[in-house]
Amino acid sequence: MAYIDKLAEVTLGKNTYKKFPVILNNEHILNRLVLKYFLSHRVVWSESTRRTYSKHLCDFFSQLEVENPEASFDHINDVWLEAYAYQILERNQNSPVYISQILTTVIHFLVWCEDNGYCKNLIGPTSSFKIQTISDEDSVTHPLIKHFAKKKSPLKLAPKEEWIEKVLAVEHFKSNSLETRFSVMVDWGKDAGLRAHEICALNIDQIPARDEIEKSLIAKKNINIVLNVTKGMKKSTIPVSPDLLKKTRDYMDFERKEIIKKFREKSQLTRKAYSPPQEVFLSLKTGQALHPRTLSNQIRTGWCQAVKDGELTEDQHVWTHGLRHRFATTISKGVSERTNIRDPQQVIKMLTRHKHASTVDTYTARLYLDLEDIDE
Repeated sequence: MAYIDKLAEVTLGKNTYKKFPVILNNEHILNRLVLKYFLSHRVVWSESTRRTYSKHLCDFFSQLEVENPEASFDHINDVWLEAYAYQILERNQNSPVYISQILTTVIHFLVWCEDNGYCKNLIGPTSSFKIQTISDEDSVTHPLIKHFAKKKSPLKLAPKEEWIEKVLAVEHFKSNSLETRFSVMVDWGKDAGLRAHEICALNIDQIPARDEIEKSLIAKKNINIVLNVTKGMKKSTIPVSPDLLKKTRDYMDFERKEIIKKFREKSQLTRKAYSPPQEVFLSLKTGQALHPRTLSNQIRTGWCQAVKDGELTEDQHVWTHGLRHRFATTISKGVSERTNIRDPQQVIKMLTRHKHASTVDTYTARLYLDLEDIDE
């Protein structure tokens, strides 16, 4: 099965590109076609765009490898593409919009292959091609892309506090240190509204000193902190409760220090220098910053175990970004109950750090607010 690797650095002329993604097959052979495709777009694509497209094309070539080890395009056509789309939907239970995103990447890649002579009569605007495209405002698209893009994903109910507590109560960690770290990171999602990569990017310099936190606890006032890593990579100031900051400071002063001590002792034995990262949350295995995927996997593992133990049902879904949904829904309910706020939507937009107020309704799953009140 195809997999993604990253070149530490690629230098072309005067430009250097870090963490340049490449795709390799099951025998660790480089996919030169994808590499050429990425290199041809290196000027106009950002690092995050290359990363996203590499995931999409890795999925595509993994499917090709299942059907033929050479991962050739010989057998693919419109029928195959449709079957592939529904296979992704069934395999990953992803939203239709996500399927349209993968298909868009694949179509653009195949069009590039056709235009550059890497395939012939595979993809084009007439019925003489195996995959028939359509024009859409100066760009190339496909009927399947339009089909899935129009389908709306069902709104998910933001996970309730008691569901999240059930996940936190699951014993799937080998140490108290891991449980503490997990609990604090979950709190940053549900109580401060941070995304997974924002939680993992929190820096020790962003956490106030203990005396400042204690003063805020007495005054019962939040403390504003600046997020340096956000979805749009723009700095953002958010209010954080002193209770959460105290939990984080406790983790830093105890569990985090123990991890650093362990790796410094290990470095003395191996004579390999260890420099602690600036991120707050560290991995017990590497001593480096925890990866967002690790947090997501831990939350999913805890939820799956809670379902297996009968503590939760499959409809009572708790997922990483759902913590942010919980935060947004709580904020929405709180703002709605206050009659002195002229424009609640703008307040919610600001606190959830959304660019457009129109996003808020869907994001907080307002359709379910009344249901929540009945259940609770």
